[in-house]
Amino acid sequence: MCDPVSAAVMMVASSVVQYKQASDAAKAGEKRNNAIAANAQIAYETDLDIIARRREEELDKYGQTQFDVKEDAKKKRATAIASNTSLGGFSVQDVIDEVSFQEGVVTVRNQKTEKNIMAKLLDDEKLSESKMIARINNITPTVRPSFLGTALEVGTGLSTTFEFDTAGDLKFRA
Repeated sequence: MCDPVSAAVMMVASSVVQYKQASDAAKAGEKRNNAIAANAQIAYETDLDIIARRREEELDKYGQTQFDVKEDAKKKRATAIASNTSLGGFSVQDVIDEVSFQEGVVTVRNQKTEKNIMAKLLDDEKLSESKMIARINNITPTVRPSFLGTALEVGTGLSTTFEFDTAGDLKFRA
């Protein structure tokens, strides 16, 4: 068995090492948490970029579809006017009116489809944001060691293990 002073020094040194290890572990945990948060943000921004590209593609497709509907209706009207004859009891104006009606039906259907697609893309954005928040909320908080707490533990340990005798020398408690 070693003398009380050596034992006290070893107790203090052991506590310092434990404090340093806990501090290093907390720093590593904070680094890990920062990386998780950064990766969640990157994934969110990537999702938003993908959604923005899909939105642009859908808007282009919608614009082209609307253009095609109008061009098709123009051709049908021009054909009806050029024929300038009744078709199966329908006058040229009746054919033009029917073409206009069908153009309107297709246009409204396309507008509704486009509106639904845009709503879905907005839902995808919200879902992506929710995923990012969930990733960040799942980060385990790190607890840094308390220097004061460590010092109090050392002091308590020393006071319960050692005492001074009447001559002022350090000795183990009985």
